[in-house]
Amino acid sequence: MKKRIILFICLAIGGACLVAGVTLSFLSSSESEVVLSYPYVGMFQDGHIVVSDGENFGYLDSQGKEVTTLKYPVLDSMKSSDGTLDLTSFYYVDGIAPYSENTGKLGLIDASGEIVLSARYDALHIISQDFIIAQDVLNYVLINSKGELLNDQMLQGIQEIGELFLVLVDNKYGVMNQHGEFVIDPTYDRMIPFYDEKTDSYLFQVFIGDQSAVYYGTDSFAIVPGLEQISPYSYVNGVLSYTDSAGQYHFYNTTRGQDQSFLNSYVAASNFHSGLVLAVNGEQLVGYVDAEEQLVIPYQYLMNGTEDFTEEGQAVVETENGIGIIDTTGEIVLPATYQSVEIVKKNRFLVSEDGFTFDLVDQTGKSLLDRSYSSISFDQNYLVVQAEVDGNTTYGVIDLDGNVVVEPNYLQIVVGDHYFLLQEEEAKYLLQLF
Repeated sequence: MKKRIILFICLAIGGACLVAGVTLSFLSSSESEVVLSYPYVGMFQDGHIVVSDGENFGYLDSQGKEVTTLKYPVLDSMKSSDGTLDLTSFYYVDGIAPYSENTGKLGLIDASGEIVLSARYDALHIISQDFIIAQDVLNYVLINSKGELLNDQMLQGIQEIGELFLVLVDNKYGVMNQHGEFVIDPTYDRMIPFYDEKTDSYLFQVFIGDQSAVYYGTDSFAIVPGLEQISPYSYVNGVLSYTDSAGQYHFYNTTRGQDQSFLNSYVAASNFHSGLVLAVNGEQLVGYVDAEEQLVIPYQYLMNGTEDFTEEGQAVVETENGIGIIDTTGEIVLPATYQSVEIVKKNRFLVSEDGFTFDLVDQTGKSLLDRSYSSISFDQNYLVVQAEVDGNTTYGVIDLDGNVVVEPNYLQIVVGDHYFLLQEEEAKYLLQLF
């Protein structure tokens, strides 16, 4: 049974609150629902949600109970360019969250609201209690929740790449792990990262001047032999696609350490998906070849709307008549008669015949919905649908099989990690946890 918490959120209009009361505290509370009167509400994460009255902010737990009162001042750095409050950087991770003081500095509190790190930094990005990126004026340091430095490096810049971090030290680039240790020393003038989610592995093209090479590895990295002076453009399923200095296409399998070049000259080539590579000939037509460069699916599709195969062996293709779906043998799954087609999962497709109304269909073209919608978007394994009723726009949620999860009766919907935030009316929201 789904656990549900109902939120009534007070919206500020012209600085006035729609719900009576100047204390902006709870109007009522029970185990299953909580009525709130806060003009600003942020993300729900790690069992907490941040709220603000526009001047100060605080945190609530998953039952809507105050972990902290609204006692932390809203800083100028928390406001977007148009002056509106932006709470997207304030949320709990691993039992800790940032708080502010009038000095303009940030510190950390724990799940009970107790201070664990005094406010001394300009910005904090929490990865875990053991790894926090802290900004001090123009530079960055790596600390834990106790404020202890993970290393003695003063970083000019840092970028999160999966579980690794691309860092800039003394104008040179390197890579660190979550222990603050260098896995690639900062000796390079430039680095281009590639992260493959499917294999949870990384590639880095590194440059010293105009000379380049490729690092590959997981916890430790080594230069891949023979991959100098190349132009990588894709890294998927453990296969690096690149062109050499002569413009020839290659595919390097990092799992087997094998490098394969394509002898034929392609205007463009993609990566291996379901054993096939999307290739484009001199007439700008798309076909698909296998690992032996045998043409499996002839050159016949238009470049603009034709895509790679998915892991489940289906691809979106475009012809002069429209857009459809084929399988890895070239057989038609969905006729190319649509104006737009998106693969949600195998045999589940978002389609539109006119560009104005959208539907969810199966491999036979049969609609899985009881109505069409003016928009359907994929969000965290759900589909958010937009309906137009009597000139009003409302939103709902359906699953990938077309079952209605949330009726399209809401003014706004946020799909989060195991929660929906639904706006029922101007000052009433419903938070569903699952």
